[in-house]
Amino acid sequence: MKKVFLIAVVLGACFLQAQTEDLIPKSNNQLKIISSIEYEKIPFKMKMFKKILPKERTSYYSRIGYREEVNIDAKFMGQEISSSNVEVTNYDRKLSWAKMIATATGEKDEVVFEEKPYSKESKSSNEIIIGEKKKEILGYHCVSFSTENDSSKTDGFLAPSIRGLGLFKNYGMPLEMTVSSKTEKMVIETKAKSILIEPLNKDLFFLTKD
Repeated sequence: MKKVFLIAVVLGACFLQAQTEDLIPKSNNQLKIISSIEYEKIPFKMKMFKKILPKERTSYYSRIGYREEVNIDAKFMGQEISSSNVEVTNYDRKLSWAKMIATATGEKDEVVFEEKPYSKESKSSNEIIIGEKKKEILGYHCVSFSTENDSSKTDGFLAPSIRGLGLFKNYGMPLEMTVSSKTEKMVIETKAKSILIEPLNKDLFFLTKD
């Protein structure tokens, strides 16, 4: 009986390890996801700034860290405005960086750079509820999910075969989600437009001021 139990434990451990190994990205590659951002509802005080709100986000995910890029090019109050915003977290170096470069017509570039220690997120009390709806997004099998806290509610679809981050670590990567604020009239919808598996580029997960 003890032998049967031991075999079951070993097989179970192997199965869990196989599930983990099947997840992407793997150690030698990275995932590039380009997502659209739509503002279904925004507070009245923000409406005049709607034209300069970001419409797209590029994210890179790997076993050594993640990177997010948001670029804005718009015309506001007669000026051409552009900004580049990059956030990077490197698990190996235990550091995270944020860099913004903003440019307006006839003005000098403004650069804001921040570096700070990174520590794994503390366990969140938020609960991820997996629903029964299923959907294929860009070739990835996805299931519906929902979660909420005191300030917002999030609904969408996540891909269990892609490694999730933070709250989604044990569930998968959200590829479509709608975030509804409970404190103001704001609803933001994010949808993955393309997903690419690329060779790992370690330089992307390091950021300097220059």
